[in-house]
Amino acid sequence: MTPERWRELIDDARWLAREHGRAAYALGWTTDDLFGLDEQRDGWGGVADRLKGVRRVAFTDTVAHWRTAEEDGWLWRRSLRPMMTLWECAACNGVHF
Repeated sequence: MTPERWRELIDDARWLAREHGRAAYALGWTTDDLFGLDEQRDGWGGVADRLKGVRRVAFTDTVAHWRTAEEDGWLWRRSLRPMMTLWECAACNGVHF
């Protein structure tokens, strides 16, 4: 992951936690669902990993949906497998944020 992509991911995760964390948790979303990283495919982790700067997201108990002029993104919560969270990945790689 490039340093620029890492910074974007951290910004997205902070925004997501601040703006939607409590509501998403109340709907049943886990930390893995929101902040998980797929170690093999960038952009295929949890919600924060998929936002790439998007700041319009809606949640239900099963789906997160975001939209830009170029993308109509969906994530079905139950389709995710267990993942390491971004802060666990950062600790493993000696990154601090």
